[in-house]
Amino acid sequence: MTSGYTDRMDWMSELEKPEVQESLTQLLKKIPDIQRSIDSAEEMLAFGQSVMKDKEMINDFEERFTYSTLTQENLEALISLLGKLPMLLELAERLEQITVFIENVLGDQTSLDTLFESFSAQPLARRGKEALTMVETIKEKAEATPQQQISIFTVLKWIKDPNVQKGLHYIQTTMDVLNKSK
Repeated sequence: MTSGYTDRMDWMSELEKPEVQESLTQLLKKIPDIQRSIDSAEEMLAFGQSVMKDKEMINDFEERFTYSTLTQENLEALISLLGKLPMLLELAERLEQITVFIENVLGDQTSLDTLFESFSAQPLARRGKEALTMVETIKEKAEATPQQQISIFTVLKWIKDPNVQKGLHYIQTTMDVLNKSK
């Protein structure tokens, strides 16, 4: 009997310690939360058990999974795509930056003027302007002078002109290339 008595005394001395009393108080306060967690776990377990017993639902899931187009190849492609997501994200961010830059340039008249001036200074742009100017000059001169009859002798005279000869050479070469490509 003495051992039981000493055990009780040990418990009593342990319960008299302030830190033990504080721990017990905290534990008592948390008992409702612990009970809710246990109840929730029991409900999830009951749900899982009822789902596993529901043969119709299991068959429906198996049928959907069987008839899906999810194959090994699709899974490998998905994994590969997921591996490339960082690169795709970087490309999308760069595209977004370019789009913002273009929107800013288009919204700023000074930038547009500078861009237009730099484009106008390019040789191709200058040649295009020269060609347009030449076409406009030819059109104005043709409309300003009265139309006259052109004789065969005038055409023969034109054929001797080096610029006409060069143009006819380009026409002949174009026709040869077109005939060979057919």
